[in-house]
Amino acid sequence: MKKNHLKSLPVLMHHLVSNDASHLSVRPAIFEEQCRSLAEKGWFGIGLAEAEEFLINSAPLPEKSFLMTFDDGFLDNYVYAWPILRKYGHKGVIFAVADRISADQRDCEARTQAGQSLLRRTIEDVWNGDCTREDLPMVDKLLHKGALGHTVRRDLFFNWDEARLMEKSGVISVAAHSTRHEQVFAGPAFSGFVRPKEQLRTFCRTVPPSFWGLPEFDRVPELANRAFIPSPEMTEAIKKLVPQEDGAALEFFQSPANVEKLERLVEKHKGNLGEFESPSAQRLRLGEVMERSQAVLSRELGHKVRSFCWPWGAFCEEAKQAGLAAGFEVFYTTKLGINRPGAPLAVGRFKVKNRTDSWLLSRLRLYSRPLLGALYLKMRL
Repeated sequence: MKKNHLKSLPVLMHHLVSNDASHLSVRPAIFEEQCRSLAEKGWFGIGLAEAEEFLINSAPLPEKSFLMTFDDGFLDNYVYAWPILRKYGHKGVIFAVADRISADQRDCEARTQAGQSLLRRTIEDVWNGDCTREDLPMVDKLLHKGALGHTVRRDLFFNWDEARLMEKSGVISVAAHSTRHEQVFAGPAFSGFVRPKEQLRTFCRTVPPSFWGLPEFDRVPELANRAFIPSPEMTEAIKKLVPQEDGAALEFFQSPANVEKLERLVEKHKGNLGEFESPSAQRLRLGEVMERSQAVLSRELGHKVRSFCWPWGAFCEEAKQAGLAAGFEVFYTTKLGINRPGAPLAVGRFKVKNRTDSWLLSRLRLYSRPLLGALYLKMRL
C-alpha cells in the first residue's frame, strides 16, 4: 500500500505559553489540550532537523506532520511548553534571541551564588510531586511596578544550561532569532521625546541606543531597513541638558520649562537631526548580526544552526544575503504561506490562538494541502 507524504508543511507560531495576560500568550492548560487533541487525531509535531530536510532537500514527511515554533526564548517555553510537548509525543523549535539566553539573569545569578543548579523547575516537576506550582519560576505574571512607579514588563528567558537540556531531550531544538531583536530609527520624523514612562514591550531597544531626551523617532526592525543615525552634535547637547539617571530624568520632564528648553534645543538642529547610514555601513551591521547569531548559538549548543527566524518577520534582501553568508539555510517569516518541499527561503507560519475548538485542526488541514491553502490565501487578499 502506497504511503502518502506531506505536500506542504504547516508551521505554527507561538511566543508565550503562560498565564500572562499578553495577546501573545496561550495558556498552558489550553496548550496542553491542543497537543493532546492533535496527537489523538494522528497529527504530530516534527523535529527541526526533519523540517529542514523537507524544506531544503525535499525529504518526505508523514502526511500529518507539522512544525511547532516558539519565538524569542522565553522561560515559560522551558517551564510549560517543553514538558507538555514531550508528554504527547510532539517536537518543536525555539527561535531564541542569543543575547537574552544568559546565566546573568537575576534569578540564575542568585542560584549561582548559592551553589545551586541553574536548571529551574518545570511543570513536569509538579506532575511528579517534586514541587508545587508556587515553586515554579514567575513566568505567569510579567508586569511589575518599576522603581519610578511605572508599570514595566520583565520577561524571563531560559539560560544556556536549560537550552542544552531541551536539545539533549530530542524534543526541542534551539535556532536563531538574531542576537538582540532590536530596532533602528526610520528617519528624521519624530513625535515627542524619550522619557521615563510605562514599558509594556520586551523588545524596544534601538541601534544606536536610545536615551532620555532624544527625539522619539519612528522605529523599524533592524534587519529590514537602513538606519537613521541621530546627529552626534545634537545628541551630545541633549545629554548635557537632560539628566540620564532615571529619577532625575523623570523630574526633568515634570517641568514644562525644561521641556520647552529641550524643544528649543532640538529646533536649532532641525536641518541636521541626523543622516542615514551608508549602504556599506548597513551591510556591515547586518553581517555582524547574522554572523554573531550563528557564532554564539553554534558555540553554546555545539553544532551549526541552519534555521533563522526574522524578528517581527521583517527583512531586506541585504539581510537575507548576510544570513546565507553566515551559514543559515532556512528562513522563517510571520506571513501566512504554503510551504512546499524544497522551498527554504521564506517559510510561512500562522499564529496559534488561545482556544481549544477545532480551529487549529482546520488550519493544519488547510496549510498541508497546497491547492486548498493557496485558494484560501487568495480569498484573504
